[in-house]
Amino acid sequence: MKNKKKKRKRKIEVFASMCQICFDAIDLVNSLAGPDDEVTILDVERSVVADRAKELDILSVPCVVIDGEVADCCQKGFPYEWEPLKAAGLGQPLSKIGNKHDLMPRQRKKKPEVIGPRCG
Repeated sequence: MKNKKKKRKRKIEVFASMCQICFDAIDLVNSLAGPDDEVTILDVERSVVADRAKELDILSVPCVVIDGEVADCCQKGFPYEWEPLKAAGLGQPLSKIGNKHDLMPRQRKKKPEVIGPRCG
């Protein structure tokens, strides 16, 4: 049996409560996620998840964390915009991403999609 090299995946964590606004954020992340992304939904009602959220200084949900860092669009609460999530690498092939400095948001003419107000 040959030893297969395990392919690296981008770790995407969605901290959420089980409300419709959080479900919308989960749908957004899942629609943007690509084959190099491993998406995990974390229910903040569970104490172990709440403890992890505190470690990351998450103050409201929903919140998206990409490879251990709170996404820029979630610093203020809900991930209103999909562009910063894409700029942080969500859905992008890992082979095309060199380093964090390559992840600067691209200018787009289209306005970002707004899903709704944050809960929490």
